[in-house]
Amino acid sequence: MAREDDYRQQLQELGIYEPAFAPAIHDLCVTEREYSRAMKAWREAAKARTAQALSTDAEYGPVLQLRKEIQAQREALGLTPRGLQKLRGKPKGDGGVAGAALSRKLDAILEALSDG
Repeated sequence: MAREDDYRQQLQELGIYEPAFAPAIHDLCVTEREYSRAMKAWREAAKARTAQALSTDAEYGPVLQLRKEIQAQREALGLTPRGLQKLRGKPKGDGGVAGAALSRKLDAILEALSDG
């Protein structure tokens, strides 16, 4: 439950938390626990074979799948830059990385001016 509270707090700090996010936060935490168990099992299997745990092992497939699921869930909640941008509804713009950096700087200047 503590991890769920951490995510809830992060979303509140970002200003995007909604109570409807609670099931998605719970699902993310469950997926993270499954990922942890899969990683542990993968490492233990490598020890049992007396071989190094390589990412090319067949047993690594579930680990990769869970990692992809976690990333997708984090993005859906707005816990990644791209996901946050989607939730806030900001257009991507044509400036690429440089345009994004300029946009952040301008947002910071506007925020400073509105506070003062």
